Amino acid sequence: MVLEMKKTTPVWEATLDEIYHCTVERLNEYQGVLTIKKNNTRIYSTAVHLSYGAVFGPDVMDIAEWESICVNYVDNLNNKA
Repeated sequence: MVLEMKKTTPVWEATLDEIYHCTVERLNEYQGVLTIKKNNTRIYSTAVHLSYGAVFGPDVMDIAEWESICVNYVDNLNNKA
């Protein structure tokens, strides 16, 4: 599923295998979109939850969930190759 969104500042970013750039951007107080890009091309995006509105930055449990989503997606891509 690919979600369209306005350009916003990421609340979280990570890079996997020095290839895949992962970000979470806020859509509203409690929702965001996680996007995975390879070579600046979006290959996956999904809606995610932001606990407590992430006023002071993302919650540790949110980050763990986002990392898991990214790692599982990239691992499945690599296992199909």
